[in-house]
Amino acid sequence: MDAIVWLQDHAPGFRKLSQAERRAFAESQLLWSLFEAKAPNGQGSAIETVASSARWSGNGLLTVETFRQELGRVRDRHVADGEFSCHFRHFHRRANDAEELVRRALICEDGTLANIAATVLIIACRFRSDLFRGWKWSYELQGQLENFVHLNKARKRAGELQVEGNSGVLK
Repeated sequence: MDAIVWLQDHAPGFRKLSQAERRAFAESQLLWSLFEAKAPNGQGSAIETVASSARWSGNGLLTVETFRQELGRVRDRHVADGEFSCHFRHFHRRANDAEELVRRALICEDGTLANIAATVLIIACRFRSDLFRGWKWSYELQGQLENFVHLNKARKRAGELQVEGNSGVLK
């Protein structure tokens, strides 16, 4: 049986998802897999993401525009009136997710290009992880399209930076 047909029959809310939503979720997994394959040590961890972002910045590859739109979306979703929203508080973060760096970038206390890039990509990792580990099924994957579209753009840009910065380019 086709996996999509099976999901329509067995996964709560899957039948309600648009083709665009299904595509964005699938692309998310593929793009993140490629990001990890290209990352130093084959890991897209927060530690490696911070190091890669610093390297890109040091090599002059980051500009204010590099992740501007994606950072805007992330801030709109995770900060309201200077406070962290329920969306941020409900992320399933790990101890090594550079939480303080992410917090400072989201509330505009740290505007360094490297830390902005790292923040966007760490949040993209958390979205991917929350989907991968099944937590997003608790609300039937609803309301996620815009998040995944923006974060998929960030993943593609990171893939371009990995090539430009020659950090672990696939052979």
